Amino acid sequence: MMSEQYNELHLENMVIGGDQNVTIKSAQYKGTEQRDENFIDIDSTSVEEVDVDNSTTQTPVQSKAWTRFKELEMRVNAGELIVLDGATGTELTERGVSAEQQWNGWPAQLFVPDVVRDVHRSYVDTGVDIVTTNTYGTNRHVIGDDGSISKESLDKSNMLAVELCREAIGDENVLVAGSMSNHPPAISKTVREVSVDDDKSINLTEIGDWPTPLKELKNYREQASSLVAGGVDILFLEMVKDRLHGELLVTAAIETGLPVVIGLTLTVLESGAVVARDDQTFTVEEMIRQWRVHPNVVGFSAMHISANETETHVKAIRSYWDGFIAAYPNQGKFVPPNWEICEPIPAAEYREYAIKWRRAGANAIGGCCGIGPKTIEEVKSLSREINQAITQERQVA
Repeated sequence: MMSEQYNELHLENMVIGGDQNVTIKSAQYKGTEQRDENFIDIDSTSVEEVDVDNSTTQTPVQSKAWTRFKELEMRVNAGELIVLDGATGTELTERGVSAEQQWNGWPAQLFVPDVVRDVHRSYVDTGVDIVTTNTYGTNRHVIGDDGSISKESLDKSNMLAVELCREAIGDENVLVAGSMSNHPPAISKTVREVSVDDDKSINLTEIGDWPTPLKELKNYREQASSLVAGGVDILFLEMVKDRLHGELLVTAAIETGLPVVIGLTLTVLESGAVVARDDQTFTVEEMIRQWRVHPNVVGFSAMHISANETETHVKAIRSYWDGFIAAYPNQGKFVPPNWEICEPIPAAEYREYAIKWRRAGANAIGGCCGIGPKTIEEVKSLSREINQAITQERQVA
């Protein structure tokens, strides 16, 4: 057993995590060293064993993914601005896809694959560098596991999402990011009749009907495995906003061996401290220090926040991280059963925001809920100007 230093997170009798005492040990490992196969200890004799792949040799899928990311990283290091896509859900709603076909059960790709593909294509047509799979909530505890969901069904939901991205991309040089999130399960029972003007006013993590930590981790592992099998180039973790569930999600993602970008949803306290939105004892400094030790964590994002908050959040991340940073805020609010855009940000104004985020340290810019292709076109226009100037400078040099 290698003598590693561990970053331990003790979760004792927490309501959110169930009734087990759990110690999660995230190994700091480098190069070809193996992770401790016992990095998860459960103080219970009745839980299932967890299989951990200790392989240190890159698979063809991992090798291809890293090659593609390194190409992107070279552009970032040269100073180029990378363009991400925008929202999928609100674009599906715009195209007439009901909430029942998006959130209340299985994901939209199983009902209206052509529409999902069309949404992805609309972003590819704007010239984005990365498209994101429609798998934000495609894990067992969000879909609603009543015991009847087969692994084959879950795999199909995630792998089809990747396939639709690939079909939308065609021959374009665009990466596919596999979305995984800390979205709370079963929150619709609590907030369905509530119009959430600002979802920070309700701690959705606290009211979620979460499984036990071990089960939650296995659910994330299952989803990560199917996204890898589907052929994603990178994993985008979204709405990481507390210590417990964030660590479980990150653990599952890094085990795949693929590049991982951790999307942080933060808030700013009156003191000026930048912290996890749903766990205000967890500072952005702690989040980055805890997770940057993993070799395949290649970046962090400021996401699912308002446009006017984003600059502050990007600066906070940049204070503790010198690598890849993405910014993709939202606009609007959740008015059950859909996301509603009440005061749209004009695309030209979003571009001005993007300039500020770029100056704050963002290497990639896109959009979350409520941000569509027309807005992303403006981001692409900005990116084109920046990247062409860099190319010209290179040629002169």
